[in-house]
Amino acid sequence: MGTINCVGTLYAKAGSEEALASLLNEFVDTVQAGDPGTLAFGFFEGDAPGSYYAVEIYKSSEDALGHLANVGPLFPRLSELLDPDKYEQLQVFGDPSPALREQYDAFDAVYRAPYRAF
Repeated sequence: MGTINCVGTLYAKAGSEEALASLLNEFVDTVQAGDPGTLAFGFFEGDAPGSYYAVEIYKSSEDALGHLANVGPLFPRLSELLDPDKYEQLQVFGDPSPALREQYDAFDAVYRAPYRAF
């Protein structure tokens, strides 16, 4: 089904900016150590202090599922640090498998089918 590309936006709760930045470092280290099917993964500074864009590229849906299993233990801490009033849907580019769609639906994903890409 091809590569899966995702872009998400994160906003820290007031007073949690440093804790979120620290946890994002832990995410990158965890992915780097345990996600062989991840082609790219990183966080980029947003316009507002304590905001970030997450950019992720996986070889396949199976690799994206492996990533979610690998970083899953970090999600409870992440949800504690995010501002629930500043929320944007996860953007998923590609053709994810039904199993991956089921997982991404928990992030209120929007799916963008490929038109033409390489």
